[in-house]
Amino acid sequence: MRLDVKADPKTGHFQAKLPFNGGGWCKWKINRAFVTVGYTDVSHLVKNAIQEEGAEGTGLIAFINDAVQTNISEIAALNAIDFSPVIYPVLKVVEGRPKRIFLQGRIGMYPFRFKLTPGAAWKTIYKPKLDETKMLKITVTDGKGEWVEYPNGHIETDTQMVDTRYIK
Repeated sequence: MRLDVKADPKTGHFQAKLPFNGGGWCKWKINRAFVTVGYTDVSHLVKNAIQEEGAEGTGLIAFINDAVQTNISEIAALNAIDFSPVIYPVLKVVEGRPKRIFLQGRIGMYPFRFKLTPGAAWKTIYKPKLDETKMLKITVTDGKGEWVEYPNGHIETDTQMVDTRYIK
């Protein structure tokens, strides 16, 4: 289910209410929820670049109550998640394709184990801090290899995987 999330006119924050269960014949319950952010326009970063399809952003995934565990190390949260990671733009240049930009945090999606107490107020606050001064660049060539360039000049060769330990 995708929600039509609107900005609050007073605060500028985006807010949405997520139903955790539904009526009808199927009696469904949500056991995980995703919150992601991504660019809608990247022209201010790189000329002729586009938003990377399928990699719109970075965010969090909340495994709710007894949802099947798919990550070994989940961040425990009781009734509320308040999360503010630093995220960075990543420019991906693949030979013969348009330049693409996506957002990346320390990891792609931060996993939370979200325990909800019946009757309590449940809330998820996701306020990433975007640092556009530290854009990473992934280069993929035909025959010359692939590498990741970091803002401090460090280069990791033979990979397309971003390692945020090198962002200084």
